[in-house]
Amino acid sequence: MKNQQGQKPTEEELIRRIRMPKRKELEMFALATQLLGADKIRAMCEDGEERICRIPGKLRKRVWIREGDLIVVRLWDFQPSKADIVWRYIKVQTNHLKRKGLLDKLPLEDGFWMKEEREKKAKRYPEKKVSKTFDKVFDKETLDTIRRTAMAGLIDRIEFVISTGKEAYVFRAQDKAGNFRAAKIFKTLTSQFHNMSKYLEGDKRFKNIPKEKKEIIKEWTKKEFKNLEKYSKSECLVPFPIGFKNNILIMEFIGENGEPSNTLKDTKIKDIEDAYLQIIEFFAKGFYSAGLVHADLSEYNILVKEEKNKQKLYVIDVGQAVLKSHPKAQEFLEKDLKNIASYFSRQGLKKTEEDLRKDIRKWKKKLNQE
Repeated sequence: MKNQQGQKPTEEELIRRIRMPKRKELEMFALATQLLGADKIRAMCEDGEERICRIPGKLRKRVWIREGDLIVVRLWDFQPSKADIVWRYIKVQTNHLKRKGLLDKLPLEDGFWMKEEREKKAKRYPEKKVSKTFDKVFDKETLDTIRRTAMAGLIDRIEFVISTGKEAYVFRAQDKAGNFRAAKIFKTLTSQFHNMSKYLEGDKRFKNIPKEKKEIIKEWTKKEFKNLEKYSKSECLVPFPIGFKNNILIMEFIGENGEPSNTLKDTKIKDIEDAYLQIIEFFAKGFYSAGLVHADLSEYNILVKEEKNKQKLYVIDVGQAVLKSHPKAQEFLEKDLKNIASYFSRQGLKKTEEDLRKDIRKWKKKLNQE
């Protein structure tokens, strides 16, 4: 693309060349979401409809369209469920239209499809790391699930990574009202679920466990959602579950003013005895009311939220939590007690596993009285 002087056009010239949809000719903005072949693309249109769009021969010869591109489509007047692609925007033009507020009707345009824009916003993450994250997490099926999650109203956009793990990445997201959400996306291509079976097998809620990796991950996502529900109903401090779809779990965002809370491991605790009592309360309510054993509780999966003069402890990563009727529930409980006793002892509050058991049993009496 060159200007009249045979030189590469400036950004100002590119913006002047922007072609707007001709509304009277049934044209509208859309996002190319999936390549279907040499001349067809699946696109999400600004009216909320997904359409199979044809790339006319003339356009196909001079323009290469990729997944994630902003395009203009023209609906077929005799079959409006289909359309022709009549224009493709380059990055500079897309960003200009977005700043003008002309793309607000397109789902997820701020969170997934404009990869370069997302990388600029996530300044805390180097470009290579963001690219690596995108490649590990956002395969085609996951991108489609994200779109469906947004259309269901669970989120409107995803912003940046909060935490990373072997099995999943957690992102800060927002809904249409601007409320922050946590979106946990389990990796379907590169996840390392070597020990999942011991947490799924024996759980009466999950029978006929599939053998395919992707299907197992979907079951795992469902399991974490159900565990969060049980914990929440028992008034345990965990992120409130909002919804899930395939390998994506949407939860309450734990943090202040958009900043995610740190883990217990990375936080200086002001009142160690109060923190201990909060964990004992979680153990007791989790076991006696929710009927669950966390099975991987430690300072690494507890968040500390600063609220006025108090630090509230929220337990996260509850996917592996099992029913107390699970064959290995006692074994997992012993591990949890050992981890927590070790943490508080290192902080100067000497506790043994037996101390924790006694304090948990005291809570049982309180719960029975309630």
